[in-house]
Amino acid sequence: MNQFLPTLCALTIAPFIAQPAIAGTCVANSSCGSQPIQFVPGSQISVEIANLSRSFVDIQQIGMMEPLALPPDQQVSLLRGGTKNPNFSAMFWEREGGKLIVNISQPTEKVLRIEIRSGGQIEGNSAVYVRDDGRVEVF
Repeated sequence: MNQFLPTLCALTIAPFIAQPAIAGTCVANSSCGSQPIQFVPGSQISVEIANLSRSFVDIQQIGMMEPLALPPDQQVSLLRGGTKNPNFSAMFWEREGGKLIVNISQPTEKVLRIEIRSGGQIEGNSAVYVRDDGRVEVF
């Protein structure tokens, strides 16, 4: 029996040894993972904010404007960027306290589209930030 013990242990451990991964290719815009949204630092971009929720959403561009009430199915465009204002941040909230979810996209090289919808997780989303290095974050 002792002569079979090393073989039995090797057979038991073998399935748990990591196997080498095989790298593959992807076809752009179909099987590749999504790329993070990023803009050229210091460039001026247009930020489109669309309220696709069922109620009014208040939007405030931090440090630039007072809250703006955006009705359902409406949108607003804001400019961001240049050397004086390299980053952009906007907060939004649903007037009745409902949770919101945000989808962001980059339809063109110089446009950030923010779509606000009803729903979301327990905390939901409440802000979008374009960093001075051009990266976009959703909080």
